[in-house]
Amino acid sequence: LGPHTFVNLPSDPERGPLYVLFYDLVNIPQEDQIYARAQLVKFIENKPAGARFELVVSSDGVHVVQGFTSDKSKLLAAVDVNGTGPHVPQVFLMGVNFGQGNKLATSVRLNSIAQYLAPMEGRKVFIWFASKFPLSLFPSLDETEQFQREARKTLNLFADHQIALYPVDVSGVV
Repeated sequence: LGPHTFVNLPSDPERGPLYVLFYDLVNIPQEDQIYARAQLVKFIENKPAGARFELVVSSDGVHVVQGFTSDKSKLLAAVDVNGTGPHVPQVFLMGVNFGQGNKLATSVRLNSIAQYLAPMEGRKVFIWFASKFPLSLFPSLDETEQFQREARKTLNLFADHQIALYPVDVSGVV
């Protein structure tokens, strides 16, 4: 390229779908927090070259900590609680975050993420890191009507916009 010409192209060719790493601090109990963070770091370190990942954290709300990038170092920096750039705030680690186990709150959070991802073309892979998954694919009749509606709405958004949901239990196989 000639002088003063800039192109915003990634250094590695982009491959595959968009990946969203949903680090759900609300539904990870205190005793699993250290292990959960270590597993997230390990997962990021082994990501395939060219795959675009985004880090979203659920704590006092839903926050995009690092937007889509294929740069592994940016993702690792976002998980570093002592980082200087955008990162997971230390205040939300090792504590009980509001809404733990709340099915309706979880459904609303997932719904907001699905709406955010909806306009993006192609397949999206949503990897949910938590210890508890308070969302049912088939809400029972014992659940409130509001939760049944919200769960259906959320799951339909995921299906309609090609978002595959993969829950990963950070406490491992028990």
